[in-house]
Amino acid sequence: HGELVEKENWLPDGPIKIG
Repeated sequence: HGELVEKENWLPDGPIKIG
């Protein structure tokens, strides 16, 4: 979606950066 995240399946609007 936007930034690189471990799990891209968190929020439909845009996954939050976790770790």
